[in-house]
Amino acid sequence: MADPTTSPVKLQRLRERAARPQYELLRYLAETKVARVQTQEDRKKLWYDLRYNRYAPLFLNQIKPRMKLWAAALHESQLPLARLPEIAMCGRSNSGKSTLVNYLCGQYCASMRRAPGSTTELYFWKVGRPAQLCLVDLPGYGFAEAPDEKRLQWTEFTLWYIRARKNLKRVLLLIDGRQGIKPADREMISYLERHNVPWQIIVTKSDKVPGKTLAKRITIMKEDLSQFRKMVREPIPVAAVKRRGLETLREILTELKVAKEVVKDGIRTMVYDLLEQRRVRNRAKRQRRKDRKEALKAELETKESETKESERAESDAEAGGCFGMRNRSS
Repeated sequence: MADPTTSPVKLQRLRERAARPQYELLRYLAETKVARVQTQEDRKKLWYDLRYNRYAPLFLNQIKPRMKLWAAALHESQLPLARLPEIAMCGRSNSGKSTLVNYLCGQYCASMRRAPGSTTELYFWKVGRPAQLCLVDLPGYGFAEAPDEKRLQWTEFTLWYIRARKNLKRVLLLIDGRQGIKPADREMISYLERHNVPWQIIVTKSDKVPGKTLAKRITIMKEDLSQFRKMVREPIPVAAVKRRGLETLREILTELKVAKEVVKDGIRTMVYDLLEQRRVRNRAKRQRRKDRKEALKAELETKESETKESERAESDAEAGGCFGMRNRSS
């Protein structure tokens, strides 16, 4: 009989059989109904919601925020200015990156195709009015219906972008719930860890996996990824096309938006630009430095004046003493 540990598929099945999901995870999957629909009643309700209910999600404290293409880059000179915090969608080809970008905002601007490798550039989408966040749709790694030279070009530029972009706040690593973590995903996780990039696992296409199987696979992911220090949160299962499980992700991303209240000339205003916030912060630092110098200068002048007054008083006292001695001698 062959050893099951020699086959990754058999080993994965054995681990799924032995996995024991926590109660909180099972309850979360039951409440969000993100896994495969089981009963006929749930199928009818889901069909009615998708067909007749208008989709207007609340994201960035805005109802169905505007989604506008900012730039499409495949070279450093084509990158937009670092004005907004950026959230990058990363993952294998056909893992649902463009679909997740669309359904997070309730818009359908990003192109969605079934063919792997349809995203060949880095697409920067400004979200909100005014824009408060930038969602970056990265090309997928792995198999793609494109020439090898093109794949190599976007792969190298994507890795450089992840490593060098200063306003990249988080990388959402999309994992297909039907397949789990693949070797290519582990290589990407190691790359993110090596360059100190915060990342988070998003389990996509969860509606195609039964609830118990999905819970066991997420449990195995938690066990395998617990050693990494740059993973900011636990894996989140979503079903973008079925509009399930996205509320939790929206709340997390809303915390990363740019919106800071500053006081300028006695007027409170909101700043939605990282560069402007940096200018305001530097201006405030210069003003505080100038105030400290002026306070130190005023303190030195006060000490000098006090020293002069004390010296003048001492000299007057000595002069008065000498005058009194002369009168007594006379």
